[in-house]
Amino acid sequence: MYLKEIISWLDEKYDVQSEIHSERFILQAVCWKNNLQDSVDYDRTIIIIDQLPLAEEAWNRAVNYIVIGTDVPSSMPRSNVISINGTVEKNTLCSKLNELISERSRTNAQLAQLNQYLLSDHFMDRLLDYFFEQFQNPIMYVDYSHYVISYRQRGRLDIDIWDNAVEYGHYDPNLIDETFEEIVDAVVRTQGAHRMKVQGYDYYIWGIKSEITLYGFFSMITTERLMTEEDMSVISTAANLSALRLGDHSYVAGKGDYSEIIIDLLSEKVKTENELAFRMRTRNWKKSTYYRVLLVDLRGKGEKYNQYIKNGLETVSKKIKHITYEDYELILLEETSFSEIEKIVNYGMKYHLSAGLSDVFQSLLEIRTYFEQGKKAINYGSQFDSKANLPFQYSDYRFFDFLNDCANTIDCSKYYHPVTADLELYDVEHKTEFFKTLLIYLECGKSIKKTCQKMYLHKNTVNYRIQRIRELFNLDYDDGEKVLYIYLSLKLHSVNRINAAGIVPL
Repeated sequence: MYLKEIISWLDEKYDVQSEIHSERFILQAVCWKNNLQDSVDYDRTIIIIDQLPLAEEAWNRAVNYIVIGTDVPSSMPRSNVISINGTVEKNTLCSKLNELISERSRTNAQLAQLNQYLLSDHFMDRLLDYFFEQFQNPIMYVDYSHYVISYRQRGRLDIDIWDNAVEYGHYDPNLIDETFEEIVDAVVRTQGAHRMKVQGYDYYIWGIKSEITLYGFFSMITTERLMTEEDMSVISTAANLSALRLGDHSYVAGKGDYSEIIIDLLSEKVKTENELAFRMRTRNWKKSTYYRVLLVDLRGKGEKYNQYIKNGLETVSKKIKHITYEDYELILLEETSFSEIEKIVNYGMKYHLSAGLSDVFQSLLEIRTYFEQGKKAINYGSQFDSKANLPFQYSDYRFFDFLNDCANTIDCSKYYHPVTADLELYDVEHKTEFFKTLLIYLECGKSIKKTCQKMYLHKNTVNYRIQRIRELFNLDYDDGEKVLYIYLSLKLHSVNRINAAGIVPL
């Protein structure tokens, strides 16, 4: 037991002053009776005295003192001296202090034993074996997602949470409510155990956590004997050491990592921000301000090729979180990894992969919506743009998606401008591309140059077609309202044709 711990213990009971020149680890306390024994290890002993002066021989041999109710001489500045003001019975103090030192010694021996368990393989199981042997109280270790890793219990307990965890391997999702979140928050905040009464039992939860990560819990129910402060200290220390072990080795206990969280988000199993924040915290996953979803299309590529692509993506950027989901490689870009897009896109172009990029979003609870945006970007982009525009960005096709929803919701054909059907019929009869040319011309803001670039046609060809359309169908390109009406009709009809052909799955 260190001198500073002795001072702290004395300070709770007495009016104490101290002057420590060299911190010492104390093994015993001895009452001074005007003689000192040669067998005493004075570096590790604290001498309790209630009268002065001491013989010079005593000052020279002993270096740690508790002086009761008398002035401390300044002749030996190298001594560690604790002075107690007032009257204290020396022998009683000596006896209580030795009890404290002995108890702390047993605790230190326990902690040394714990450290050995933590250095071994399967350390969590070994710790639970040790705790159950020491306390004979039911104890279990639970990881972040409420999966029981292991437990030790004596007989069957009539406690709902415990029974459910042991029988089914996890907490009932119905128990993950505001009360459960409050318990989690209490464990995260506290430096020791969180204690509560459950059906008459004392129920303790210790958080296994570092500064930013909660890895799991030790849970114990006191059915055999009550927990002492020293017991609590041992388990709290074991929880802290376990967190160091888990963190130092990047060891993730349990059945999940960020992949499981993303899959549960996409499946909409995670319902609240509280649950999401808790699960992210336990995986050392810091919340980002912004996110984007980048999808790489793996459909029809074959299992071996897909695995090769996924391994390549991981090599290209090790800063990203990515999983395979519904025949796509979903890459979750966080604000700090937005710069990785170029590397991934370059890799995708090398292997002729299509990729879709969602809008920016702030809450991971919305990831399913932005996953769908990535899919739509790939589908629309593959139909209307070249691979040179990779990744296809949903923002470029938002208006198209709006029209698509309209086309799927109502029968738009009865609202089309008459020129829509006329253009389509004329193209069939004369094998022309007037419909497509007019649509792209209007999309390009009536720019002949941009239309030529998009259709890979000569300027004279585009000019001819635009003028011929004007003459055939009596169109006025300067009538803004009519031009908008014609453009929406052509666009909606294009969407309907694509949906009818099954080209863009929605």
